[in-house]
Amino acid sequence: MAGTNESTASAFGYQNLIKTELDGGSITKLVVVILTTLFSVYINCIMLYSLKSKRVFKESPRYILFAHMLFNDSIHLILSTMMYVLSLAFLKLAKAVCSLIMLISTTTFLNAPLNLAVMSLERYVAVRFPLRHAEIATQKRTYIAICFVWLFGSANILTDIIFAAVMDPNFLYMQMYCSRDQIFITAWQLDLYNGRNIFYFVSVTVNAQTDVHSGMRLYRR
Repeated sequence: MAGTNESTASAFGYQNLIKTELDGGSITKLVVVILTTLFSVYINCIMLYSLKSKRVFKESPRYILFAHMLFNDSIHLILSTMMYVLSLAFLKLAKAVCSLIMLISTTTFLNAPLNLAVMSLERYVAVRFPLRHAEIATQKRTYIAICFVWLFGSANILTDIIFAAVMDPNFLYMQMYCSRDQIFITAWQLDLYNGRNIFYFVSVTVNAQTDVHSGMRLYRR
């Protein structure tokens, strides 16, 4: 009986905690976040539909990469909003489910700058080698570049998930609040994660700046 009363009190306190959190202005934030996400995804879907409706858009590397960016950003927005709702409601998920969500969410987050780097590289080829652009930037090579974007984008989080699953056999069956920090087991994982993110964004920035300066030099000639 005492155990039942404690469980009831715990559940009641948990519900009151959620109610307090939601009454503290979080409902307004939640509505704004959901509406903004739905509007952004709707706009992206319209542009994706427009890109798919014309054959020239489906065959041009520039528009293929742009369509991939829209798709990637839409997935990231949906998953990020889902994780925000889960954290706001204090809901736990199985680590297997959370790991899958984190895998896709983190991958799409890192895909964004990598995809921009590929787009700037494609534009650099178009400016630097205009006569050979159609030969170099083919549709097949564009899809191969997209595959590499997903490979590099998922390498970081996938390494952490595999390491955590190997070190803890019950990792995928446990319940947890779904966040990136819950996957870290050792301190070096966080250092490696931050180091890789810095490397990715610095590389993309340097690549973009190099392409811009090269294009400006060619334009002045």
